[in-house]
Amino acid sequence: MRWWARSRLRTKIFMVFSVLILFLLLLTLGLTQLMVTREIERTLTRELAVTGQVFQRLLVERAERLLTNTTLLAGDFALRRVIAGRDGYDAETLESVAVNYRRRIEADLFWITDETGVLLADSHGRYPSGVELEEMPPLSEALDTEEAASAIFELREHLFQLLAVPVVAPDTVGFILLGTHINDALAKQLRDETGSQISFLSEAQVFASSWSRTELQARFRGHPEENLASIIAGRTPGQTFLHTLGDERYLSVLVMIPSPLSRPLYALIQRSYDEALAPWPPCAGALPGLALPPCLPPSGSAIGLPSASPRRCRPW
Repeated sequence: MRWWARSRLRTKIFMVFSVLILFLLLLTLGLTQLMVTREIERTLTRELAVTGQVFQRLLVERAERLLTNTTLLAGDFALRRVIAGRDGYDAETLESVAVNYRRRIEADLFWITDETGVLLADSHGRYPSGVELEEMPPLSEALDTEEAASAIFELREHLFQLLAVPVVAPDTVGFILLGTHINDALAKQLRDETGSQISFLSEAQVFASSWSRTELQARFRGHPEENLASIIAGRTPGQTFLHTLGDERYLSVLVMIPSPLSRPLYALIQRSYDEALAPWPPCAGALPGLALPPCLPPSGSAIGLPSASPRRCRPW
């Protein structure tokens, strides 16, 4: 510390004030960065919550529309006559009836069953007549209560929002089962409306996503199912968390979707954390330039003291 003892008083004052100013500068920048980060996290959390609310409201609206359509159809005299007199119709005729009614109400799925839950007609022809569906939700609930029942269920690795309604004439003569697809188109619609990426998934499978298949493969290193399972494992629905996809960080939240599936069903809602931070570059990048003035060599003009060796003008 001999150099300190030999230093002049104004040098010591300058160095003390330089260190103090630099400390205050670092503290200010750190607090500013912390406040900006927290505000961005709060904003993203609110936006994720809004997306979740929009999704829940959309499910309710779709369920109400399905209920209205199926209730009207269940009271349709022509349909009741066909189901009640099904023994007089072949399978192709019943399937044609299902196709016509599905097109009329713009549903993605339309099934007709008898009063015990045996399939009579599938509007898409994927399931043959005679298949027993009495254990499948929501038809199983409708069979027990003889009232309308709804559920989100998986059919051949696709998600459907289903509604089953009894057909009464005057006793229950059968059931109609309507469904709307929960697919990539729905996820992209939600993304366009809210700005958030959304995926419908379980711990083992991605059913639908606003990400394109190419994006999923790129961001999840070619194994989207495995990586998504690791992302949602141990997460608490409703709590936000930060994770990395590819080279970008995302603030995410899991929304539980009520479903009778054996595995929990979720909506994973995501917004880019790095994109939100882009207009606010890290304050550390500004430190070299901002810290430069206090570290300039001491001079009289810099600290407001007279020069150590003032020059005097010599007379000619």
